[in-house]
Amino acid sequence: MAIGDKYDQVEISSFIAAFGKEGTPARANRYYVEFSLPSGIDAKDQNVKAWSNTESEKGSISSVGVQLNSAGQLGVLCHSCTMPSRDLTPTQVSQYGPPHRMPTNVQYQPIQMSFYTDSFLSTRRFFEVWQTAAHNISTNSFNFYNEYTSDIRINVLDVYGKVSYFVDLYEAWVSSVGQIDYSHSANDSLQNITVVLNYKYWQSNNDDTRYASTT
Repeated sequence: MAIGDKYDQVEISSFIAAFGKEGTPARANRYYVEFSLPSGIDAKDQNVKAWSNTESEKGSISSVGVQLNSAGQLGVLCHSCTMPSRDLTPTQVSQYGPPHRMPTNVQYQPIQMSFYTDSFLSTRRFFEVWQTAAHNISTNSFNFYNEYTSDIRINVLDVYGKVSYFVDLYEAWVSSVGQIDYSHSANDSLQNITVVLNYKYWQSNNDDTRYASTT
């Protein structure tokens, strides 16, 4: 055995050991996302009821959720998603010394997800209903915050298919239901639905402050 070969074996062993007892890196395709529709619009006021999307009203919206996602179909159809980021924004300060930066605010960036869908565009309908719980297209008005926000969980799976890490996105809402492109030249191509979601903040299962008040 050449010295170089022995060195390569040591490097490979160290690389594998760095991933812990499982000895495997995380796979980009091992994840699962859980969704639930928000509580919906409280349309007791007849003026609100007259102009609201009936599917996004309380009671009706839960039926839509059962119909379109009772077995977690959306988690299966979600073929790409973004793990959320957290950015601490700094401000330059000067106290008894040279100027330096300190964190003074936190920002949570929107995330994007893409989904396969059936010929009825059921996946798109799910997020359309969620979005109309926030925005009334007839009156161009916006509904109450707690009527259109809901939590999302992104699960990371290990090589055995078990959840090894997860992130909860609190008070999420649909900011964009993306356009769909069609073309006669796209023979047998699967159609994709893209949505963008905003949220108040996220926390992982390793963060023991995750049950802090969201008010």
